[in-house]
Amino acid sequence: MVETAFAALVLLVCSALLVRLLLPPARRQRVDGQLRGVWQNLSLQVQRGWQRRPRQWLQKRRTRREAQEVIERARRRAAGSGKVTREGNVYRPDGFKPPADRDTLH
Repeated sequence: MVETAFAALVLLVCSALLVRLLLPPARRQRVDGQLRGVWQNLSLQVQRGWQRRPRQWLQKRRTRREAQEVIERARRRAAGSGKVTREGNVYRPDGFKPPADRDTLH
């Protein structure tokens, strides 16, 4: 099975090189340039992928943990702050209301 796949791969490469030799020089340069560009883009993407993958994984984990901490902190504050009134889908804690004894701003 492996030998057959390897033989097919070698046949494909040899056929591609033969077709390249049969092309006129101007067309061959264009095809070579396009293949070189594809190869450079592919190798650059692979290099960037290997560099980013561990950092992205760690950052996703860190941001997920920070989001959970923020959610828990908000839940604790909402539970311990006293009364909260709801107006439609808006929660308004009593802590946002100005004190009643405050007459002036200064």
